[in-house]
This record gives sequence, structure tokens and C-alpha cells, in this order.
Amino acid sequence: MRKWLLWIITITIGFWVQGASAQPNKSASAPLREQLLRQKAALQQQKEAILELARSSGEEERDKEAEDYLETRRLLQTDLPQAPLPPRGYVALVKVEAVRRVDSEVLRAYPGSRPELHYYAVQARVLKVWHKEWYNPHKPFRVRAGDVLPLLWVACKRLRDGREVVAEPIWQEGQVCLVYELVPLPKSGDYLSGAAYLSENLSDYWWVIDTPDCGRLPRWSAPDDVLYRAQLEISRWYLRAWEVVREPTLRVVSPPAELLQVLDEEAGYHQLPEERSVRLAWVKQRVQDKSLPLWKRQRALVYWFFAPEEKAARLKGEESGGQAYARQQAEYLGFLWGLSEPLLQAFGLRAMLRCYSGRMYQSSPEAFAVWLSALEPFLAQNRPVEVRREAAAVLCYCLVYPARWGTARERALAYAEEVRSQWEQESDRIVRAYLGSVWMEILLEDIDRQIVEIDRQLEGLKRAER
Repeated sequence: MRKWLLWIITITIGFWVQGASAQPNKSASAPLREQLLRQKAALQQQKEAILELARSSGEEERDKEAEDYLETRRLLQTDLPQAPLPPRGYVALVKVEAVRRVDSEVLRAYPGSRPELHYYAVQARVLKVWHKEWYNPHKPFRVRAGDVLPLLWVACKRLRDGREVVAEPIWQEGQVCLVYELVPLPKSGDYLSGAAYLSENLSDYWWVIDTPDCGRLPRWSAPDDVLYRAQLEISRWYLRAWEVVREPTLRVVSPPAELLQVLDEEAGYHQLPEERSVRLAWVKQRVQDKSLPLWKRQRALVYWFFAPEEKAARLKGEESGGQAYARQQAEYLGFLWGLSEPLLQAFGLRAMLRCYSGRMYQSSPEAFAVWLSALEPFLAQNRPVEVRREAAAVLCYCLVYPARWGTARERALAYAEEVRSQWEQESDRIVRAYLGSVWMEILLEDIDRQIVEIDRQLEGLKRAER
């Protein structure tokens, strides 16, 4: 059965490349409508053959295994809790001085917040910050040691059945905590007014500390829910890249001295001139410094993605945004390839995945070829399995399939056949899952594109007959 399906798909690829993009021949003996319907039925049969192959070959089970691996396999070579240090700030070492319930105040200012939950104001004395200013589009915040931040924490946890219930209090007077990704919301509730963010008085805001377990989605959330407002401002990619502590909330209690030390060291990055070459030189020097523990060198790779883009005016006459993206990522992959430690390469690929998932959508076929040639060496059979798995994940999630490139359709389908061949020979279940997703998705997208075009022509015929 499986061999038969593979034979059908292989023949189909060749058929699509040669003729599927051609318009139906109006002079054919069969009526045009019947011809279009036959083509649509054939495409639907081909789509079902691919889906059946995925089911019969165990792809669905491997996909779940690959997803679990990506979410649970830590690559950072330390057991220390981690924290971010992004350019925008909002990271502080604080001491808790007082904790009180403020349900009525929150619900009055942000009535979309859920009344069954508990809301705590945590009076936190700032012991240390790593940025002179915290980014604010209206006016930067200046936070200094000795200042008091009124943190706002929502006591919320989600049960397995999806229900949200009140969580146990976690804040205690005297605790020293490293907090991050704080989100200032005006206590007045006037979050849509830029003027509300001009106050320099830190006590005019609630500094919301997120509860990731109780996530909010725009379609199903009230715009004036404090958790929803906070989560709009939080960047998940670098939290995941740095394997940051996120449960039960964004904090590290009694942070180890080694964690505070690495933040001190990394703060130097943000003091450099905002030039891409200067920032990348810092990253390269720190990553290549073998006197540092491996986990510190791994962490430094994330800063590559904070380096400012090259000036748009300079790029405008040379290349599109997608081509610039592909070239810059090829530069990053080239740097990774020059590193000797497999776990450094694997972590670097994971960081790329977290940052750039889905951002190849503007790339041309030529830019894709440059990007792919830089990635493919990491997929070679002689590479360590940790590296190959991360490279396969990047291939799966960081490109938008060339079937979307219109004029490059033949090249896309030829690439699908190449990946399918690799998929057949692959022995590692995780790598195989990603490769399978790539070639099947290319073909499925191409089929869907053709079906949409046929439906458009059928609709045109229907209108013409009226």
C-alpha cells in the first residue's frame, strides 16, 4: 500500500511539473466545465493520497514526537534558572515589602478582567536594574535602585479541562526576586491614551507581571482585561530561546549569583553603538571565548537577533527585504558552521527557530537557494543528531514553501521530490518528521492553489451562464 502511494505521488510530481499549471484547453472535445471538474477530482485524489501516506507511514505519531521534543528538550548546558535581558529593559531585581489584594481597584479600571480571580499589588523595592531607561513609545521610563514598583500579579491557574481558577498566593514579604517582562498599565485604566504614559511617577502604573498559564487570545478576550493588555506587550520568542523560567509567573526567586553575573556581563551589549557590525562583533567574540562556560556562550547567540538591521536606504537599491533576510541568516548559519561544539550549533539553530519562524515569506527563489545552501550542511548524515534535529526544525518552520513563489513552481516541486527522497532514507524519527512535513506541505499547498484556481474558473463559467 505504502509503495503504491509513493509511486502515485512520484508520478504526480512529474505530471504537475509538466502540465498542471497550464490553462484548460477550451478547444478540447469535452465541455470546459467537465474538464475542470475532472481536474479538480484528480487533484483531490492526489491530496488524499498524500494524507493517506502520512497516516499509513506513522507521520502523525512522529509529528507529535517531534513537537514534544522541541518543547521539552533543553539545550542550554546548565541547570540554573534563566532570565532574559532584551533591549527594551523591564528587568529588575526587587525585594518584596508588602502584598495586598486590589480586586476592586483593578476591576474598576479594567472591567474586562475576570472578577472570579484574585489580584495582588506587590510593593517591590528595586535593588538593581540593567538598563538606564526602559523603552516606552511615549516617554522612556527611568527606574533606579531604591525606587518602588507596584507590581500587579493575577492569581490564576488553568485546569486540564480549560477552566481558570484562583491560584495560591506566591508572594511573601522579604522575598528577593528577579522579575522580567513587566508591563506598565495606567492605574486610571486609560490604556489607549498616550498622555496616560507621560507620567514619570512609577506609582501611577501597575507593573503587570504575566501569568503565562492563563493566556489570552484577541478573539476571545476583552480588550480591557489586564492579562490581555499585558500579554500584548510580551515577546515570547526570546523567552523561549533563552529557556526562561515562565511558571508560575515571570520571576526567579532568590536568583543565583551566577545568573546575576551573566546579566551583568551581557548588559555590555546594550551599551554598544547601535550598529549591526559592532553588535555582531560582540556576539562573535563572546561565543568564541572558550574560557567561558558553554551555557554563557550559548546565551550570547540570542543577541545576534537583537542586532539592528542594516539601514533600509542602503538595502533599497540592492535587494528586497526578503533577500536581505536570507543573506543575513545565511551569514548567521555560516558563523554557526564555523563553531566546533555540536551543542553550541544546536542551540544556535534553536534560537534561530524561535526568532524567525515563518519569516521567509518575502524571499525570492534565488534568496531561498542562498539560505538553503547555508542550512543544508547541518542536515548531513555525519552531523550529530542534536544538530540535525534542530536544522530540520528550522527547515520546517522558518521557510514559506517555494510553491508560493508562482514562477518558481517547477523548482519548488523538484525540491519537494528531493526532500521526499531524503525522508525515505532517514532513520532518526525526529528528523524524519520534519522532512516529511516539508515535502508534503509543498505538494499540498500546490494542490490547494490549483483547486482554488479551478474553483475561480468554475465560478466564472457560472456567472457567464446567467
